[in-house]
Amino acid sequence: MSEKKGSAKPLEGLSALITRPEGQAEELLKIIESAGGRAYHFPVMKIKGVDVGDDNGDDNNVLQISRQTVLNLDHYQHVIVISTNAANFGLNLIDQYWPQLPNGLHWYAIGSATAMVLKEQQIRVETTGRADEEGQMNSEALLTHPKLQKLKHQKVLIIRGVGGRDYLREQLTARGAQVEYLECYRRQMVDSMEGELTRFISVNTINALCINSAESIDYFSTLVGVKNLSAVTSLPLVVPSSRVAEHALKTGYSSIIIAKNASNIAVANALGKIEKYNENI
Repeated sequence: MSEKKGSAKPLEGLSALITRPEGQAEELLKIIESAGGRAYHFPVMKIKGVDVGDDNGDDNNVLQISRQTVLNLDHYQHVIVISTNAANFGLNLIDQYWPQLPNGLHWYAIGSATAMVLKEQQIRVETTGRADEEGQMNSEALLTHPKLQKLKHQKVLIIRGVGGRDYLREQLTARGAQVEYLECYRRQMVDSMEGELTRFISVNTINALCINSAESIDYFSTLVGVKNLSAVTSLPLVVPSSRVAEHALKTGYSSIIIAKNASNIAVANALGKIEKYNENI
């Protein structure tokens, strides 16, 4: 892209790599390009529902447990949905057994995008707790919700993917709740030929990275490979939270920008804080 002095395009000169799963990057790509930057998509993670009916023994076991959990949905007082993937896959699984949701459930969402998915399905989402010091609506922020303070003799269901951190469960259990998981999808590293991601970065003169989770950072680093990792760890890296930033720092990334949250606008704004785009990796 040619440079123009005094250009009103805030992201001119940017060549950003978006690593979100397939089908989850289009809006962010458009926002970056409309602001004068270039945006490229190379998924490092794929999302697969546990109810796809394959022969994976682990998935079949998870699905059996998840089905039983869904059948007991009316036993819970609170349902927490941690991501848009959890909302989409979880509601799809629930719909198979509950055409009409049971009454009396309090629904909570981590992040505005997750809340929007629930609202589109006519689910009333409880007002989230206070944002943290960085303005992020994460697990820590949700724990400030008034209805989640005293939970003795109450049951909480957390809808999420297979695995992940147990911080939310631990905190709610300490408040007296009985907490269970509905695990409805699995995260996996994409299949990629050796050197494919490194070539993609070089050919497109990538000078900034957007990676959404600690797990995705690990997948990205693995796909780049040990020999080439030092060439990318110095690139500006936008992450959605201080927790992911800490993991990136431990992994060797040295130029980290924390977005206000994981929304497309917040990520684009964080990209705009990069002082100088380095055209060489």
